[in-house]
Amino acid sequence: MHWTRDLIREYSNSAHGTPTDPDDLNALLPRYLDLIAQDIEVQWNPDDAALKRFGTARDSLPGFPAPAMVAELDRYARLLLLHFGTLQAIGTGTDQTLWSLVQTLAIGGWAPAVLTGALDDLLAQPDLGPPALDILLVELSGSLEDGRLVQTALTRERPAAAPGLAAWVAALLASPAVQARVAAADLPPGPAKRLAAAFGKAPSPGSPPSA
Repeated sequence: MHWTRDLIREYSNSAHGTPTDPDDLNALLPRYLDLIAQDIEVQWNPDDAALKRFGTARDSLPGFPAPAMVAELDRYARLLLLHFGTLQAIGTGTDQTLWSLVQTLAIGGWAPAVLTGALDDLLAQPDLGPPALDILLVELSGSLEDGRLVQTALTRERPAAAPGLAAWVAALLASPAVQARVAAADLPPGPAKRLAAAFGKAPSPGSPPSA
């Protein structure tokens, strides 16, 4: 069976729970990642929880992911982040954004250290790092409330991952490079003001899920 974009979207938005056969998910996850890499939405109503069924299965379904896939999935996640970070840094518009993709992958079960390590590698690149950092900071500023990071979907769907990402963001905002860019007015005024309000604040895993 060929899983078209629309079939994947129907599956994402279906009411049924996690399959009991790990082979189903081992076959489906690469197709999801392939569509994401093409900047194609994998659900009808896009949000950061598109991969939540896979994240749940990682915790509860023996055989998923298949042992031979684990290292390759981590490598692919890093490549996805580098891919979209590069496109944005060179001015190519994409629907997928860097921080949203980080949360999507975290909800899908990837370890925060894998994802933040990929971001560190991207930001360390001499040519791509500075513009990627500016784009990431502007996106992050939209997730700050009263100087603290809000990760509503992640906190609801995979709360164990939220503190690790929040701590990485707190360390990023505490870095001299970021504080210098904000102080130098290199960023738009609104995002810069929200980022400045976060300086020195303790990391927060995110807001609790709404009732």
